[in-house]
Amino acid sequence: MSILRSLIVFFCLSLATYAAPKIASVDLVKVIKVYHKAETDRDELLQMRNALEEDKRTLLLKKRQAPLEDAIAKLQRDTFEPDQQEELVIGAKSARQAYREILAEWESWRANEIKKINKEFVNRSRATLDMITKISQEVGEELGYNWVIDPNGSTSSQMPVVLYVRDTTDITDAVLTVVNKDAPQRLRISKEDDKEEKKDSE
Repeated sequence: MSILRSLIVFFCLSLATYAAPKIASVDLVKVIKVYHKAETDRDELLQMRNALEEDKRTLLLKKRQAPLEDAIAKLQRDTFEPDQQEELVIGAKSARQAYREILAEWESWRANEIKKINKEFVNRSRATLDMITKISQEVGEELGYNWVIDPNGSTSSQMPVVLYVRDTTDITDAVLTVVNKDAPQRLRISKEDDKEEKKDSE
């Protein structure tokens, strides 16, 4: 009897040891898209880009560009006496010179500003991804899962990380609940309404 009991215990322990791991999935693209701070970051970066168009350097460039365009258009459109035409040509050349003087400087300045904005975007995106990854791990551990995967993830060569997996539980909504816990009330209400509309459409 003791031998049989030992065999049963051994068999049960073996099953527990080799039991299939519990796997959960998180749609990181969806989480990042709905994460309220990511929306704020996108809006702020867009405002930073738009602000370049209102900068004094851009306004000065446009101011120098307008007389040049007017002079060229007038020369192409109208007919003048030789003296008048020569005067207009001189004026157009002068306007073009004034425009070119600041164009190169403006292009260099704008390229540097765009580079700064793009770097800020990369830094914020990385911080957001790191935070969401950490929360996904914590939620998965709290819910008792052995693995948490992103089924839509891919390698640097654009090859899918996961080719096939069965019996996974999607915990994306649980992760979203945590990452958006500090979202303004109006955004939480809006996202809840979106969920209800999605359910109704299904």
